[in-house]
Amino acid sequence: LEVFNSCNIFSPSFRVSLRSIEPLNYSIVDLSHPMQGGKTDKIYNQAAVMDSIPYSRVFYHAFPGAVIMHRGRKYRIDSMESPPPFVGGATFGPCSCSNLCAFAKPTTVQYSTQALSL
Repeated sequence: LEVFNSCNIFSPSFRVSLRSIEPLNYSIVDLSHPMQGGKTDKIYNQAAVMDSIPYSRVFYHAFPGAVIMHRGRKYRIDSMESPPPFVGGATFGPCSCSNLCAFAKPTTVQYSTQALSL
């Protein structure tokens, strides 16, 4: 009798996102995290990743210069990796095979940005 292991890497839940069906996401990385060390070339520790945003929404919510809220703190998007010219399953970006990175620093500004609704 084989007992089902909920952490089995062959489980569909590890391959299918419940948040998005898009093949490409942006990871929002906290540059102030001690293990990230302010570096913007890749993710140095998964604990520095604050959130993941689908490609179709990242340019409305986390564009360079945007001020976003995360767990009650404000962060300014400092930089982000350029999207690939073709999204289709190829491996790209230093973050992982299906993720690009947007890098954020804590800020004390008294405003936040939001997308315009057209």
